[in-house]
Amino acid sequence: MHKFAIGVALTAVFLMLAWSYPQFHTVDAQQPVRSAQATTLVDDFETGLPLGQDTNGLLVGYFSWQNANATIAINTTTTPPAPVPGASANNHVLGATVNIGSNQVVGFSHTFTNSNLDQWLSQDWRSYEGVSFWLYGRNSGGTIFIDIMDNRNPGSTTDDAERWSVNVTDDFAGWQFFEIPFTDFTRKELNNNAPNDGFGRSEVWGYTVGFFGSAPLTNETYFFDKFGLSEPPACYPLSLTHTGSGSDPIPSLTNSVGCTAGNYHADEQIELTAIPAAGWRVKQWQGSDNDSSKATTNLVTMPNAAWIANVAYEPIPTATPSPSPTATTTPTATATATATATPTITPTPSPDECAFSENGRLPHCIFLPFIHYPYFRGPQEAEPNDSNDEANGLILANVIYQGTMSSPADSSDYYAFRLYQPGTAELVLSQIPAGHNYNLILRNAALEVLPGGNSGNIGNADEHIGPLHLPAGLYYIQIFNRSQSGSTQPYQLRVVYP
Repeated sequence: MHKFAIGVALTAVFLMLAWSYPQFHTVDAQQPVRSAQATTLVDDFETGLPLGQDTNGLLVGYFSWQNANATIAINTTTTPPAPVPGASANNHVLGATVNIGSNQVVGFSHTFTNSNLDQWLSQDWRSYEGVSFWLYGRNSGGTIFIDIMDNRNPGSTTDDAERWSVNVTDDFAGWQFFEIPFTDFTRKELNNNAPNDGFGRSEVWGYTVGFFGSAPLTNETYFFDKFGLSEPPACYPLSLTHTGSGSDPIPSLTNSVGCTAGNYHADEQIELTAIPAAGWRVKQWQGSDNDSSKATTNLVTMPNAAWIANVAYEPIPTATPSPSPTATTTPTATATATATATPTITPTPSPDECAFSENGRLPHCIFLPFIHYPYFRGPQEAEPNDSNDEANGLILANVIYQGTMSSPADSSDYYAFRLYQPGTAELVLSQIPAGHNYNLILRNAALEVLPGGNSGNIGNADEHIGPLHLPAGLYYIQIFNRSQSGSTQPYQLRVVYP
């Protein structure tokens, strides 16, 4: 076992914390190598624990550290109490035997280095979502923490790396696999003059596994293996096709977050809208969540593979009129009379044929859509409004409407408004509940998503469409429950139009 003089080996941060280091180990750590799984392997402990230091006397590689009166010993072994699930024979793991009292701290750190063990190097972790590892627990009730050493000050010659930390409670026995997103880490202040500029992860200098004496530990040996980085979810292409006369299904989402257009993560749920041509209807779906449906909307839950969803259209059958029977006319005597002028009678149009004049042109008989689409004053939504056929509307301009996605099954709310002449419309969806994600979509009467009519911000940020210059016509507003979650807290919808 190698030891260095305390004045040379200890970094500034550990001097501040008054920790001592009876043993120092390092390991070669180039940029991590991707594995076949959705994990990038950083350490598997198969090459032992060599040691080194950089030109500034800072430790590089592996080393353990401890408070006074506490101890920790680390080594590698192929004989833990049980093998790591799925590991090959003779798999090496890191063992750490710990003795700590109340409020004492021990641990080991890995600072990344080169093959010559004489430089402290950083790694770029920006393309990853978190860390993963196997940990053999002792069910002690103690606290284990993971620290990530983020960026240092330019030209630094000391350990002034910024620490980001997360705790794990030792409330389990045996091997357990952890995947911890970077969003769970919080900044830890060590008074080491570290930068305070956020968890950027463009320069990660190493990590620490520590044990805090929230519960005393006597000769407890923990085991640690397969420390890696969680890769972003894979993106899979979704092909949308049709047969018959109509459009390809239109997706409510153009892509999953982090994917290019037409690509989605596994388990992403996408609402599809079919638009048959005039005189056609939906015959069947294939590749959807409900292939027996004949509705114009359906869902597809993306598998972990490329997928195809198809809608088939068929002509709407036309009824053949039955011939009218020919009436038999009985001749009757016709009296000769003096012809008199017959007054001209102006037929009275039915309510469905005539109403008020349009644009001041009289006389004029028109069909006014609001006869069939009365104004909806709200302000609370009226369920069901889960499709365009059930849309709440016509909604009023500049009025705040409220609605809820009360359950994961409540996937969409629809509203409708009409422009009687060309004009500008602007839509705002706000007060989205925390932890939920809704999209705001504007469709025309044919249910086509308008250019600029899809707002899909991440999380519960406000959604905003427009102002858009629109022709006269009927429009549908779809609020899509992208997170597929339920909440009793209402969102707010406001539409401004002439």
